[in-house]
Amino acid sequence: IIGISRRAVEELEKFRLCSYTEKSQRYVTLKGDYVIPEELKATGLINEYIDMIKAQNNFYKNLFKKIRDYNLKKSPDLAKNRRTRKLSENLAKEDARYILSMATQTQLGTTINARNLELMMRRFASHNLKEINVLGKKFYRLVKKIAPSIILFYKANDYDQKTYRELQEYAAQHIRISGDQGIRNDDVELVDYSQGGDDKILASILFRVKKIDYSECVRLVKKMSKKEKINFFKKSCQYMELYDVALREFECANLTYSLKVSAACFGQLKRHRVATMTCQGYD
Repeated sequence: IIGISRRAVEELEKFRLCSYTEKSQRYVTLKGDYVIPEELKATGLINEYIDMIKAQNNFYKNLFKKIRDYNLKKSPDLAKNRRTRKLSENLAKEDARYILSMATQTQLGTTINARNLELMMRRFASHNLKEINVLGKKFYRLVKKIAPSIILFYKANDYDQKTYRELQEYAAQHIRISGDQGIRNDDVELVDYSQGGDDKILASILFRVKKIDYSECVRLVKKMSKKEKINFFKKSCQYMELYDVALREFECANLTYSLKVSAACFGQLKRHRVATMTCQGYD
């Protein structure tokens, strides 16, 4: 998939059971290619839009040079060989890309099974952005002859088109807030978590390794001392290397965060597909 906007990629990568390999904007010097939304073409604002994008792209190039030079000045050892100098440039690109717009073009490869492709095309057909609509139509044209009996429910529907919009209208009418109530300044807040999460994890591990009922595992863990629980956790992690992930049983405890992040930061967060993410629209 080549030449779609970063904004379109966000919609594409919402589907957690697909796999994606996206061209990294951290390691590639961008040329400034961008998408002009169809919605703008009838507004008379295209020239202003293009001027803004070009200003952002020029600022990106200037930022990249300044940050690269700053990194080399701060850490002269980075300039000693080609590998470390390349590292300095990549760090500069990673920071400079914060100025880039969501219209910036990118490309990626994706593997999608038929069930998820049908869902994706239906959601894309129901989307309010034309670029997303067009992307869904292109997917359909490529597969309609290959799997006509599998890809059946791909058209826009009321559920995907209307549900969130009407929920927003309902909330505006019936759920009132006063002043700045509900608006916070913290970038990161832990708003909820599994009560007794440590015990749930340990009980799940115990259930996995002993042939006893889960309720009995819970009872046994609750009888453990703090030291015994710590030792049990240490035992479960003693052979972990930097590339390993925690045991599946650690998923039995949940942490719910409220985050305020940039689009660039969200680009990294969205890659963790096992997590459940509920996102508000952009300002």
